[in-house]
Amino acid sequence: MSNSQRTNEIESLDSSLGRRDRGKLEKYRRIVQAARDVFREKGFEAATTREIADRADIAIATLFVYAKDKRDLLFLLINDELDTLLQKQFDVQPKDGSLLGQILHIFACQYEYFASDAVLFRAALHESFHFDSDTGKDGPQVKRWRERHERGMGYLEKIIEANQASGGIRPEVNPATAAWLLVSIYRAQTLRWLSGKTPTAKKGISQLREVMELLVNGLEK
Repeated sequence: MSNSQRTNEIESLDSSLGRRDRGKLEKYRRIVQAARDVFREKGFEAATTREIADRADIAIATLFVYAKDKRDLLFLLINDELDTLLQKQFDVQPKDGSLLGQILHIFACQYEYFASDAVLFRAALHESFHFDSDTGKDGPQVKRWRERHERGMGYLEKIIEANQASGGIRPEVNPATAAWLLVSIYRAQTLRWLSGKTPTAKKGISQLREVMELLVNGLEK
């Protein structure tokens, strides 16, 4: 779902809500738009929650009702769409049943979405390297990202195990280690792609395929 589609969906709910709920929805909508604008204009590091709150015309305390901190706010902007996008991929079998095809089926589906807002997703991906483990201090949106990350790792482990069972992957390969390596390479390559001048989905997927093919060749018999 694109950002514009998400906005249209939220707007369509207005007429069915009471005055108080419409007020909450309007604040949420202003926060999301303000956060997107400030992150794009200033970059994640330079952006402040104070400026975002001012841009959204709300008190800073109100902003923290929706997100615990700046990082949590960043992931608030993308979690819903990524949850929906990845769940669709988990529920659908790839047309290419090879190991490479199965891996790309999961990873490449995100590239059109990432390319739609490269600045925002470059920041999100960069921040994601800092919280693979639960510190107990993260906000709910960061926790949602981590839970989705863990679901993806589990899905990849099952793919590795299935390919081992069919004889396609060397038996000494540890599925959990292989899944971690695949995700690590994906994140590094995706960040590299998003850091380019004009990242397009077609170019990004082509580069990802090249990198993943080298890795898969090392896993397979």
